[in-house]
Amino acid sequence: MDSFWLRNREGLPITDWEGWVRPKEDYQWKRGRSAMELARAWFPKGKLACPAELDSLLQSSPRTAGYQLTIGQPEFVTQLPERGEGRNHDLWLQGHCPAGNLTICIEAKADEPFGNLIYEEIARARKRKATTRLPARVEALLQLLFGHPCNPLEKPWSHLRYQLITALAGTVIQAAHDGSTTAVFVVHEFLSGALDSERLRQNDVDLNAVLAFRVPGCDAIKASNFVGPIHIAGCRDLPCSVDLLVGKVQARLPSNSA
Repeated sequence: MDSFWLRNREGLPITDWEGWVRPKEDYQWKRGRSAMELARAWFPKGKLACPAELDSLLQSSPRTAGYQLTIGQPEFVTQLPERGEGRNHDLWLQGHCPAGNLTICIEAKADEPFGNLIYEEIARARKRKATTRLPARVEALLQLLFGHPCNPLEKPWSHLRYQLITALAGTVIQAAHDGSTTAVFVVHEFLSGALDSERLRQNDVDLNAVLAFRVPGCDAIKASNFVGPIHIAGCRDLPCSVDLLVGKVQARLPSNSA
């Protein structure tokens, strides 16, 4: 890790967890919530280090074993097709391994949900602006991920979580921009007794619902395991093919963290 460093939005090194790039919403920056706990996880003893649970996951796959991280940035934005906000990764990481260049995007969670269903997100956008381009954006992201036209206003696509679609597509798009042959999307869960167990269960259901369309027989993603690689073919919005790994890791917080 000696040659690896994290930077802030100004490109300056982050040397402790308190220097972490703050999330959009202030309420997310407190003990027991995902943004602050992710920052603390990367400085476990006051020094930058890959969290043990993430390291174990990365070493478990031949596509990522022997990885070396080079640079990363919290709250990193990847531009998406069509107008609108980009995908905001909780943490973007770039590195390499014997299998090739590597891009890793982390989504940190306590019991925060994966946001609205696609049809709900489109309905909200249309309330703000009748001529919204959000349906076109979602259609482009779905086609990128699943390899065929998908109507975002029809089931089953309309009932997938919009945040998960932007997260997965944003990870793949960023990998292509980075020149990485492998893209890794990881949900990093921070668990404590104060969390809502039903929300945690729903997050698993939502993630599995997306993966089931690309990985037949995948009925449940397990902590500390990868699903994939899933081959995402190059298309109009993806300049080259990328192989996607999807994983989940968990960290249990001490009782005084909540």
